[in-house]
Amino acid sequence: MNDPPLTTGYLAPTKPKHFRLVLREAIVREFGTNKTFAVATGKSEGRISQIVKGPETPDRETLSWLLAAFQSFALQEQIRRAWFRDCSPVQDFESLAAEDGALLTQIAELAEELPTRAVDLALARRSVVHDQELWQTLSEQTAHLLLRLSRPGAAAQIIHEMERSARERDDRVDHLTALWMKANALRNLESATSKTVMGAHLAAVSFATNYSPSSPAERERWKDRRSQMDRDFALNVLRAHERHPQPSDLLEQARQSVQRSIDIGASPGFYYMGMEVRARVEITMGDVFRAEQTLEEIEEQGLKDGMEIVEKSALTRAKLCLASNETEEALERLRGISDYCFERMNLHHHRAADQLILRATEGL
Repeated sequence: MNDPPLTTGYLAPTKPKHFRLVLREAIVREFGTNKTFAVATGKSEGRISQIVKGPETPDRETLSWLLAAFQSFALQEQIRRAWFRDCSPVQDFESLAAEDGALLTQIAELAEELPTRAVDLALARRSVVHDQELWQTLSEQTAHLLLRLSRPGAAAQIIHEMERSARERDDRVDHLTALWMKANALRNLESATSKTVMGAHLAAVSFATNYSPSSPAERERWKDRRSQMDRDFALNVLRAHERHPQPSDLLEQARQSVQRSIDIGASPGFYYMGMEVRARVEITMGDVFRAEQTLEEIEEQGLKDGMEIVEKSALTRAKLCLASNETEEALERLRGISDYCFERMNLHHHRAADQLILRATEGL
């Protein structure tokens, strides 16, 4: 997938095109005329003309049905970004970033409703901030948000800059973080082979193995990364299995690896994220009963811990339904997940739900 280019919000060197112009050009590229586009949306040509020519400001509901008509993900993203910039309620990046002390909280809160805006804000502040620790945290936030927005190539660009900075400063914890995140970005690139993904993962593991943290704070960060890398090994195996069936002993290694992650992880969020991945491994191994038990624990205790665990566990529950030949229930769940993720602009899981819907529908 080719990502749209990164922008830096209000610091961009050229003025971006207005939402209506972006929408008009996208309609021409994919549909040719407003009339053809109107048919695709189920609306009248006059309604489309009202939106394209103004002066109406489209709301979130209007944006949803406009985007749903497009097949091109790249065009969807261009329209979405233009809408967030020109039509969404939050407009003033400068006031949001008035004090760096509250910046990270502001970005996290903005990401819940307007993740594309949050990326623009993080990029804008990241380009001018002088405090290295803040720059590092902003970089991590930005890369994670870009992955959520299904833009792994753009995330990889940020991570490359993080790795270069860590090398220059000889900061081994930040270097380890960049290596770990690089493997994550590659796993989300459709063009990356399983061998490439696993190679990047093993490079991060090797670096972590040969590194001895010198302070309590470094030891805690190192411990978190090792927990995440153990979980990621299982995710890499699951990704490879989706392309080509993997041997049972490798799946068992994945199960053991994610269990180590669960045992090591200090925070409840890490624990339940590991449990969700373990449930996926159990489904893949055909252990539906154990996967059911794992999901029940997540649903009873873990959904309050955030970090997209709601979306992840819901998708895994739908996969469990598919594994149990409950296709209609799975499709109903997946449609709900797709809509929920789209509304929250969690495009990574929105796309994952749609891909599962396609596969499940083909099996009917």
